[in-house]
Amino acid sequence: MTAPERYADVALPLPIPEPYTYRIPETLGDRVTPGARVVVPVRSREVIGVVVKIDVAQPKDRVQLKPILGTPDPNPALTSELLEVATWMAGYYAAPIGLALKAILPGGMWGTSKVMLRVVDSSRAPGGFGAELLRWVESRGGEASVSAASKKFRKPVWDAADRLARVGAAELRVEPPKVGVRPQTERVLVLAPEQPTLVERQTLFK
Repeated sequence: MTAPERYADVALPLPIPEPYTYRIPETLGDRVTPGARVVVPVRSREVIGVVVKIDVAQPKDRVQLKPILGTPDPNPALTSELLEVATWMAGYYAAPIGLALKAILPGGMWGTSKVMLRVVDSSRAPGGFGAELLRWVESRGGEASVSAASKKFRKPVWDAADRLARVGAAELRVEPPKVGVRPQTERVLVLAPEQPTLVERQTLFK
């Protein structure tokens, strides 16, 4: 029996009023919990967000929701207490919860992650675009980034990549975020030795 679809609300570090809802893949079910960082597709980009709620209802319009692509961390990045603080901040300041979370988490936690698609068993690939995508990945040495595939085919390939992972034809892997931390600098005030006055200099040379 097929397990029912599960969904999660993900807050993004963007000026949008509400979290986005994404489908939780079966392969990530145990790791998608409130406070966990996840990589999700937003248009043609891969963005890191934070799960704020799981097992939410599917939208009434029954749109085909995009899947969560991966989880960069083995454990949630935020405790339930910090998540409550971010929720309170968002309500008190009438701000998007994603921006409240961005203020709480260190800047490096929002670095860019790359989702890689790796061929596992091409014989399991379904027909149509999924098979074409898998052949292209094989031509790239058996592994390629999902964003590179989207650029190659000039359209999002998230759903096709997720279907390939579901049937065991490929697997999705998240590369660690690239953290751009600027080196800390410190301004130091150096006091110059007091300079002798003109009279004192004349006295020295007498």
